[in-house]
Amino acid sequence: VKEMSSADSRSMNSNELVYTFLEVYATDMIQQGRLQELLTFVEQLDYSSSKAKAFCRIASGLVKVGKVDMALNLVMGIEDSYYKGRALLALAPEIEKLGIYETWFRCVNAIPNLENRDEELKKYSTKCASRGEFQEAKRVAGFIRNEDQHLVAIGGISLEMAKIGRFEEALQTIDQMRYTTHGEAALGNIALEMAKNKKVPEAISQANQITNFERREKALSKICLEMIENGQVTEARNLVERMHDRGYRDT
Repeated sequence: VKEMSSADSRSMNSNELVYTFLEVYATDMIQQGRLQELLTFVEQLDYSSSKAKAFCRIASGLVKVGKVDMALNLVMGIEDSYYKGRALLALAPEIEKLGIYETWFRCVNAIPNLENRDEELKKYSTKCASRGEFQEAKRVAGFIRNEDQHLVAIGGISLEMAKIGRFEEALQTIDQMRYTTHGEAALGNIALEMAKNKKVPEAISQANQITNFERREKALSKICLEMIENGQVTEARNLVERMHDRGYRDT
């Protein structure tokens, strides 16, 4: 570190070398009890962006040795909100990998930029749903502030339910958003999953509840293709013929 301070920190061009040094050696130095030496070195950097990136690499090293709370506190101490947000975004996936979800949530919830925060919450909600953790997925989606992002997340949860045949639960999940743009898109996805599970009449019935003509036709067209793949060519042809009538509804 002394050699880095005296030689390499003399110019902005040395910053990448500093980051590389920290990425390679921070974990070992932390394990050697030399954390304060690293922090003192970083404090000597000239620019907020440089310090933030350096602190982020030290925080990564702390996570690797199990000092997750210390890592989060270090990043939270970055004064500039923009660089703090960047650092928190970088740290969140590393905490998530450890399965320490409450600490992960605290990390994400501290991201200053609402758009970035919502995006991280949506991604995690989607991951939970893909693992079948639907209650947790809904809980996390509930913290998404942006209405569109929230509805997209709920639609994603309903799709994962439909993929494993939990159709009633999927439909209940989107019930409050059924007649929104995102709700009708989700309903089309659920209908297609029904068709894939050989529940074609139910799929058509649900698709016909989509009020927007173009979205309804798109959903029905996908169902037709699924029917053809399943060998129901005649039935698919009949459905296509009925789709030409703009007033078509399944009866």
